[in-house]
Amino acid sequence: MIFNDKILNVRSKTAIGEEIYRLRRQLSWTQGELASKVGISRAAISQFELGDTLPSAETEAKLSLILEYDLSDIWEGSQGARYIESTYKDVYGSMSMFPIESYDYLSTLAQKRDVSSEPLFILPNKLIDVPVLKLPGVDYFNGFVIEIKGNSMRPSYPHGSRYFMTPVDFVSDDEIRFTRGVHLFILEDREPFIRRVISTSGSVITLKSDDCSDRMEFGIDDLKQRVASGICLIYKLGQGVHMPIEE
Repeated sequence: MIFNDKILNVRSKTAIGEEIYRLRRQLSWTQGELASKVGISRAAISQFELGDTLPSAETEAKLSLILEYDLSDIWEGSQGARYIESTYKDVYGSMSMFPIESYDYLSTLAQKRDVSSEPLFILPNKLIDVPVLKLPGVDYFNGFVIEIKGNSMRPSYPHGSRYFMTPVDFVSDDEIRFTRGVHLFILEDREPFIRRVISTSGSVITLKSDDCSDRMEFGIDDLKQRVASGICLIYKLGQGVHMPIEE
């Protein structure tokens, strides 16, 4: 009996695919459930597990976060990972990103603490490293990438989009008086939110969402005091970041 070569070509599963399968089954999740948590299609999870494709660096990092298991060593040992690294190393740089799954952790960063002696630590397992297209003239030092949660700033900042951000210290009057643009605010006892600074007139800073007429106002002196006390963190959002497509 003669068989078609394609029929006899049994898929060669990858180590990372088998590990994703094992961890998913251990959590009693379907492929669709895992895909929804990662933000990719069910077919992509199936292809990873079958060995048809390899996750990108970004997807591998999100899988590690969601499955609570470090897959980086397995991923880096694959031919696909080496290909991505060699292909993009000249135009993409690695940056740390706060994915949507880390927002609960972000809320805990602005808590009462002795800022004079207690530095702010960002736990590595709440961040994922992603390849970001390096644009000329942009200073990426001391910055992060944030994955947008919610839709209060749409259509300019849709859910799931990613933006470069840098920390801001609103400690001087000049700095806060001339502040404009979109910022991420992390205040004590509430979920992080993104708003556009539209006015710093008088003693009040006014924030507005792009999606509706919702406005928020804070006393400038009060906001400065919160920043100094470590119960308010503010990040300036810059350009949207570009990442390589899934391989």
